[in-house]
Amino acid sequence: MALAAQLYGSAAAAAYRRLPLYGVPSSCRWPRTPLAALPKLSISTGGMEGDADTVTQKRSAKIHDFCLGIPFGVAPGLATLFLGTLSLKFWRSGKSSFIFILGQAAISAVLAWKYSHAYILTNRILPWAFYASLSTAMACFYAYVLLSGGNPPPKKKMAATPSS
Repeated sequence: MALAAQLYGSAAAAAYRRLPLYGVPSSCRWPRTPLAALPKLSISTGGMEGDADTVTQKRSAKIHDFCLGIPFGVAPGLATLFLGTLSLKFWRSGKSSFIFILGQAAISAVLAWKYSHAYILTNRILPWAFYASLSTAMACFYAYVLLSGGNPPPKKKMAATPSS
């Protein structure tokens, strides 16, 4: 603590503040005010929010739920495959696929619990530990998609919005 008091305001402290933070790029660092610049999360059926003067883009995930949901549904469950396909159809038509993402998340969470329980009982890595880890990863992915605001809008809608 005494060293910090001696360095405060000195040239050494100024030089220390100019050093890069452990070589981490600025885009990967935690923001100083993490929630100040982010828009508020709202779930709506329309792709865009705002009034007539300003148009802001709704927050969304970087990847669609069906991009991972359809391949995941092939392995452990047809219900996830079905919901992923419906999500893709609703997304293409411009409608909200929130309920389908929620359904896929619930199925993934139930499968993760079921496969984890089977692994605990049998101690077999294949297939139970593999499916348990895959289902847990998918449940986390669906949670990310839900918390980030849903699927990204189609390219047609993104191109129609004026850039700021």
